[in-house]
Amino acid sequence: MTDSSPYSLEYRLMAAFWYHKYGSTVTGVKNMKRKLRKKFEGEPPDTRVIQTWEEKLFQTGSILDLPRGGRPRERGDEQDNVEQSLQTKPCLSIRQRAEELDIPTKTLHRIIKEDLGYKCWRPTKVQYLSEEDHFTRVQCCQQILAKYDNNTRRSKLFFTDECAVYAEGRGQIMMSFWSKKNPYFWEQVQQHPPSVMVWAAISASHLIGPFFIHGSVTSASYIDMLKSKFVPALQRKGILLSSHFQQDGAPAHTAHATRDFLQQTFQDRWVGKYGPTPWPPRSPDLTSCDNALWGILKPKILAHKAANVDELKAAITAAFLDFPRNLLERINTRTFRRLHLCVAHDGLQVEPYDI
Repeated sequence: MTDSSPYSLEYRLMAAFWYHKYGSTVTGVKNMKRKLRKKFEGEPPDTRVIQTWEEKLFQTGSILDLPRGGRPRERGDEQDNVEQSLQTKPCLSIRQRAEELDIPTKTLHRIIKEDLGYKCWRPTKVQYLSEEDHFTRVQCCQQILAKYDNNTRRSKLFFTDECAVYAEGRGQIMMSFWSKKNPYFWEQVQQHPPSVMVWAAISASHLIGPFFIHGSVTSASYIDMLKSKFVPALQRKGILLSSHFQQDGAPAHTAHATRDFLQQTFQDRWVGKYGPTPWPPRSPDLTSCDNALWGILKPKILAHKAANVDELKAAITAAFLDFPRNLLERINTRTFRRLHLCVAHDGLQVEPYDI
């Protein structure tokens, strides 16, 4: 196949990578084109051309069109072969399946999605639960629901959690491309990308945070954050004396000093391990932070492509400010639905049932 593009393979490959890395914002496009001018001679092509290269590379794994050969196939035969392959090897990747069936990846995508109506499902990683955990989860959920499953108290319960947020995604992008020669390209990643520990509290009416914890989360740093930031935030809203507090069983949360502080501040209005209302172990699927909040915020934070900790904190703060407040009630309703599902399914993970 003749490659008629006036730009070299290396040029298109680097342009696609940099467009993907720096994003489609005005600043990102400027950074990308500046790097292209520095590495290659001449003015870069229109941004839409580079976007096309990026889409082709990250959707098909190749800048070039795959060569096609042989006689044309009957559409019905292709569909039958693809469906048989999906049923016998459901976990095979698009790339591997296309190679095995000798079908271009774009054609395979179209057959799978448009003609056959299949969807891509990915496994969800969940906490391992023992039989004892199942029993404990049911007991705890029953006590939580007995105390909070009414409109008045539900709206006053804050689910809280801390989370390590990184400037770069923690996964890897797997790709390949077709070429007769090795283009010697690479993508630089930081061995230790900027990261911060961020804490937040979410209820049916309020999202409080982000609060940043520097260094390891200890009982002392956790109490200091609650005392200097969270409690004053509740006081400013005039809801300290009516608010209820939930936390998981992290060591900093279960220390005697922490429990003493929570009891002094909230009396019996808190939920947690060893608390007046118990919280089950290994149960992130039951809290609003883990089953909703972080999943909504992290893609928005990563889109900023922060270069250092200060930029990462600014991106996190912006994501919190832009968080749609109309989602709070829906997230709270979903969390209490999950508590009911946990009881109904004998303490099992609720992911398969929350549909």
